[in-house]
Formats: sequence, C-alpha cells, structure tokens
Amino acid sequence: MRTKILPAAAVTLVLGASTLQAHHSGYVYQREPSWISGTVTAFERLDPHTLIRLEERRDDGTVRRWSVEGPGRSQLARQDVRLPQAGETLVVCIFPYKPAEELARIFPEVVGARAAEPDADAPQLVAGHVLVRADGSKQFWEPHGVLSACIRGSGDDRQSWLDFLASNQRALDAWCEQATHEHVRSTPALQEIVTEINAQIRAALERRC
Repeated sequence: MRTKILPAAAVTLVLGASTLQAHHSGYVYQREPSWISGTVTAFERLDPHTLIRLEERRDDGTVRRWSVEGPGRSQLARQDVRLPQAGETLVVCIFPYKPAEELARIFPEVVGARAAEPDADAPQLVAGHVLVRADGSKQFWEPHGVLSACIRGSGDDRQSWLDFLASNQRALDAWCEQATHEHVRSTPALQEIVTEINAQIRAALERRC
C-alpha cells in the first residue's frame, strides 16, 4: 500500500451550525486522498464522528499524529463493523479538510472561519474513507470521499478491491453513488477505473447466475 505524508495542519476552523450541515455535503474535504499508515493509540466513540487516534512513525524517526474521523457513535450502533483497537496497525485512505481560506470562499455566510498559526504537534484531522487491517482485509469507514480515488492511489490489485465491493454492501453502495460526483465524471483516470471495475462486477454477477 502506498503511503504519502501530509504537512502539518495549518488551519483551525471555528464553525457555526450552517457549516455543520455543509460539512456533510462533502465539500469541506479535498478531492484527492492520501494513504497513511500508523498504530492506533485510542478509539473515541463520539458524535457526530468517532475518532481514531493514529500515530505514524516516519523514516526520520519523527511521529506524525492523526485524528481520523469515522461514523458517529449512534451510526456504529446500527452497523455490524469491526472497531479499531489500541495497538493495532492500520493503513487508511484519508481525505483532508480544505484550507480555511477556501472554505470561507465556499461558505461566505459562515462567520468566524479563520486561519490559525501552524501547530506541528497537533493531530491532523482527516476523514478516513477506507481502513486496511494488518491481515489485508478492507473496511469501509467514513462516507465522505471517493472510492475510485482511493483505488487509484493504492498499490493493491484490482481483484482485491472487487472482492471488497462484493463482500461489503456499504462499500458497494458508496461505489455506485460516486458516479454522481462531478469530480469522478470530469476525471478521465477515475472514469477509467470506474468503467473497468463496473465491467468486472457485471462479469462476476453473470458467473453467479
């Protein structure tokens, strides 16, 4: 699995109620994901989002800390999912937040969005789209993101992703829903992945009949 290192978070947002609604539109996240790998230090059952506290040890020996958003506590209660455990290693496809200045342009009615001084020690807050366990098994986590973009940045073969979609209804629903995303429709590389995997899904269904 390919791992990319993101810079320290340079933005703190002071968000009002209207922004919380906008948050769930997905527009507060960057379009391109990254893959990170680290050890779980804690899992916090919170609403509206649970948090995986993750520590990534880099090649130079320094540690990067992440707060990975996931389904809310109330959502998890309605889902049969395997929860992250402290001490386990995870690889995660993440979608970072957009810079505060860009969010202020998108949502000019929001009062109080401001840029803060960079804090290299603060955990970077991101949305975790797909979790990959130490045994290679995948788990769909947070709906904000685009699966085809995660696949493009992954080093895993297409068959492993096809198996994932075939075995996980939430992931398959998210896969089908992404066809409505403007970013997917306007990005040839993502369209190529979608076309290829859709053909494989149809072929797999035909073999079952």
